[in-house]
Amino acid sequence: DLRTALVPEGRALFKTLSLRENLEVAAYAAGIRGAELRARLAETTQWLPPRLRERMGIPAAGLSGGEQQVLAIARALMAQPDLLIVDEPALGLSPAMTDEVYARIGRLAREGMTIVLLEQSLGRAASACHEVVVLHEGGIAVRGEPADPTFLTRAEQAYFDGEDDAAVPVPQG
Repeated sequence: DLRTALVPEGRALFKTLSLRENLEVAAYAAGIRGAELRARLAETTQWLPPRLRERMGIPAAGLSGGEQQVLAIARALMAQPDLLIVDEPALGLSPAMTDEVYARIGRLAREGMTIVLLEQSLGRAASACHEVVVLHEGGIAVRGEPADPTFLTRAEQAYFDGEDDAAVPVPQG
C-alpha cells in the first residue's frame, strides 16, 4: 500500500495550535496513537532545525513563513509517506528560507523518499529533482533529466510556448 502525504500550497497549518499539536493532529489523522505517536513525534522533531525544536510549545502563527513551511513538511512526514507531494514550497519565502526548505526536501530525496515537487521556477525544480516534467495547458510538453545538457533549453522552450521537438505524446481520454 502506497502511503502519500501532501504539503499544500499555503501550508494549511493550524495557526493557533503549537508546533507539537500540529504534528500530533497529523498523526491522529493517519491513525497513529500511543507509543507509535510518541516515537514518530520524537523522530520528526529531530528532523526539525534546532530553532524549531526549541519552540515546540508556541503557536504556529509565531513562526516565519519559512519556518511554517518546514513545519508543514514535518507534519506530512508524521504519516511516514512513501510519496511526498510538495506544492510550491518556496511561495512567499525569503531567499535564505527558500534555500533551507529546498535543502530539507533534497535531504529527504537523498534518503530515498519519492517526492513530487510542484514548482513554477524551472531552475529550482532542475536543481532539486532527478526528473522534471514541464506541463503546458494541462499536458506534458517535455520531460527529462536536468543532467541532460539539452534538457534545460528544451524545457524552457516548452515552458514558454508548449512546443518541444521531442514532445511526449499525451494520451487523450
